[in-house]
Amino acid sequence: MLRFLKIENLAVINQAELELGDGFICLTGESGAGKSVIIDALLLLGGGRASSDLVRTGFAKAVVEAEFEVDTPQDDLDLLDGSQLFLRREISKEGKSRSFVNGTLVPNAVLQKYSRLAFEIHGQHGQQRLLKEKYHLDIFDAQTGLGEQAQAFDRRFAAFRKNLKTYWELRDGEAQRLREMDFLKLQIKEIEAVNPNEDDLDLDQRLKVARNQEQIRADRYALNSLLGDDLVPGLRKAQRLIDHLTEYEPTLKPYLEQIESLSYTLQDLHGDTAGDWSSDDSLAELEDRESALNRLFMKYGRDVPEVLAELARLRGELESLRNNTEGLDDRWKTLVADYRELHEAKRRLQATRDKAATTFSATIARELAELHLKGAGFLVDNHWDEWPEELSEARDVALPGLRFRFLFSANPGEPPKSLSKVASGGELSRVMLALIHSFRRRQGLLLVFDEIDAGLGGETVHAVGAKLASLGKNHQVMCVTHFAQVARFADEQIKLEKTVKEGRTFTALVMCDYEQRVAELARLMGGDANAESLRDHARQLMAQNV
Repeated sequence: MLRFLKIENLAVINQAELELGDGFICLTGESGAGKSVIIDALLLLGGGRASSDLVRTGFAKAVVEAEFEVDTPQDDLDLLDGSQLFLRREISKEGKSRSFVNGTLVPNAVLQKYSRLAFEIHGQHGQQRLLKEKYHLDIFDAQTGLGEQAQAFDRRFAAFRKNLKTYWELRDGEAQRLREMDFLKLQIKEIEAVNPNEDDLDLDQRLKVARNQEQIRADRYALNSLLGDDLVPGLRKAQRLIDHLTEYEPTLKPYLEQIESLSYTLQDLHGDTAGDWSSDDSLAELEDRESALNRLFMKYGRDVPEVLAELARLRGELESLRNNTEGLDDRWKTLVADYRELHEAKRRLQATRDKAATTFSATIARELAELHLKGAGFLVDNHWDEWPEELSEARDVALPGLRFRFLFSANPGEPPKSLSKVASGGELSRVMLALIHSFRRRQGLLLVFDEIDAGLGGETVHAVGAKLASLGKNHQVMCVTHFAQVARFADEQIKLEKTVKEGRTFTALVMCDYEQRVAELARLMGGDANAESLRDHARQLMAQNV
């Protein structure tokens, strides 16, 4: 239920506040007074598109805020404070928008989610949906409570078709996969034959040694001779001389320790370079190894770590292809079992829809009769061709989809035809109202109708007003209307009054008392609101509600 509505700087409305009660509420006023602005305000609170054009000229922003009383839903909605729901929307003159739920700044999608707890808006968009057959099934499933069962079937059907497509793609690609597997095996075999490993990381250094063996051997011999013939004996002699001098010059003693240490180092070096030396590696073998690795580097990576990483990738790809190929038989068995379950689910859903369609059609026909379409035909065309009993191994399995649409005939004796092709605008309005009136929804929801009586007249308008009033017994109903025959049923009537001050248009929202309602109904009947005959007629219309 909408309990409070406040509008600031929205189109022709400068400032307006409303406190609303239960039941059926009518919005009336002269053309251009801004009745559509109220709908625009609620559309904004429902997350509708914000436009800078809605901001009143000369102001920085427009603001719409409302307080709703809602049924506490089962969903976990953290921002909901008991049954109170406050929604707010701000639009700047630059077209930027901010949304609030119970005082918390939220994305627009969150505002839309919470607004669905509070109200529905039915207008031109609803009629356009009726003209498009692709929406008829969704409307029917929602009306009959089959939404969850239908969605579960659709998800299962989509998954089955995806798995079937994957199976045939795997089958079609089997020869290609075998060729890919053979090529992968060759690549893996080539790398494994060389077997690159950590020992190859110092191959360049080992090659350098092997290629310079003679020079290394000569340098070692010369070094050994220098150490044995000159350096080691010379250091020993220097050590003795310094040792003798330290008796006279103690300051030389540190040099003695250093020379002693150096002497031991050179003696070790002399020992290490003694004897015949040769490389541990064969130059020919090392060069062969270098050639083998270079061939791998040209194909699989710049160095040993990259080649090893590529080997791991090739092995993983080969394993994946093996799994796809080896699992084809199991995949088919699973598909056959899934198809049997899906086929049975289709039968159950179709039988449930057939049964629901009978009751649904009768209900809508009865609602239409109450809306002065007596004898009108309304049927559900619910046709689903049979599927094969078993899943065929043929590539193209025929699984026909459902054909679903509403059929309508306004005249007795005429066969119902596609609603989207034969219904007039006024008839579409009444079909939409019949659908809405018959739909079971949470009590207390605000239902907003934007000129649902457009294009109607006479007793038909009276019937539409009675139907809206009937809806108002369990819901709060708000309707924009130009007809006294509709407004007469209202529990509350709001008149939008337009005035011009200093060249600017202002619209005020007036909650009509009894006499104001009498005057407004008289005006809606097309005459002078002050004419006593029309005012008497208005009083008579209102008296019939008691």
